[in-house]
Amino acid sequence: MKKRFRAFALFLLKMFYLFVLVAFLIKYIPLEYSGSFSLLHFVFPTVLVGVFLLLLIKLIFKVKWLWWDYIALLFLCWNVSQYYQFNSWELPNKDEKVFSIMTFNAKSLLYKKKHREDDNHDQIRDFVLKEKPDIVCLQETYWRDWNFGYPYAGKSGSSYVILSKFPVIKQGIVPIKDGRLKRYHFADIKIQKDTFRVYNVHLSSYRFSQKDYDLLNETQNIEESEIKERSWSMLRKLNRGILKRRKQLLKLKNHIKKSPYPTFIIGDFNDISHSNTYQQLSENLKDSYLDAGKGLGSTFHGLSVPLRIDYILYPDHFSCIKHEILDQKLSDHFAIKASFTTMNKIK
Repeated sequence: MKKRFRAFALFLLKMFYLFVLVAFLIKYIPLEYSGSFSLLHFVFPTVLVGVFLLLLIKLIFKVKWLWWDYIALLFLCWNVSQYYQFNSWELPNKDEKVFSIMTFNAKSLLYKKKHREDDNHDQIRDFVLKEKPDIVCLQETYWRDWNFGYPYAGKSGSSYVILSKFPVIKQGIVPIKDGRLKRYHFADIKIQKDTFRVYNVHLSSYRFSQKDYDLLNETQNIEESEIKERSWSMLRKLNRGILKRRKQLLKLKNHIKKSPYPTFIIGDFNDISHSNTYQQLSENLKDSYLDAGKGLGSTFHGLSVPLRIDYILYPDHFSCIKHEILDQKLSDHFAIKASFTTMNKIK
């Protein structure tokens, strides 16, 4: 009996590690090929917790570790850096140019023309003025008043804006529409003799309703029939969102490839770092959080589960010396701000 139980336990362990491997590899499969299976990337953080608990239980109860347990430990240590960082912030040298970039999904889509008191414009403006970033990428704004103290302000014609203290020599829209929204705005910015391009992006969300968020945050006071109904509805929304994002990514990447300058990709990706979305956009770029972040990287607090879905990706021409998550609850997102240095001429 004991022998059968051990064999069954070993089989379950192998199946679990196989699932871990599949959940890990799914981010490398392009959305056009993975389809609905790409939803597995959402469970990967939970899978990492499962690996940690399994190894901890084995350690506490002195269960013999097998060779794949040691590989699982290395795998866990390698991947946890996507969610928690221990970097120290650097001080720039005197001869280095330093500039800062902020991205913030301000969630002002509830703006009503006749009811300005319902808007968060003044709070966001005061917040930006206090932080004093050199370049600001804002998503989900419909404001006409851009008196933020920035001489260069380029609007996308929709709900996105790039503010800059440095000259903007060119700006434009990536021709991708999501309904009436033009989600992708770029600006070529010049700092002394250096020129680089900044993309302010906002990939399509999954269109979750407040009831969906309520279900994800708390299920105890919700009837079982509603849980089933909402769960299927959310799965359909997730699948539709992935299909829409696949088309957006292809067009966005083609536009980025034609950039004549080193490129920053900044904004709300509406996807976690363990996803093909992030994998494609971060190709040949560095992540400010991974290089200079501290602590938990969560940027979205609309759920009880911490999620990092806002990013500042940057090219090799720069060095990130500081990445901050600004804990101001003016939206369902936290703003993030990163400081960069460069010593060499770019263009």
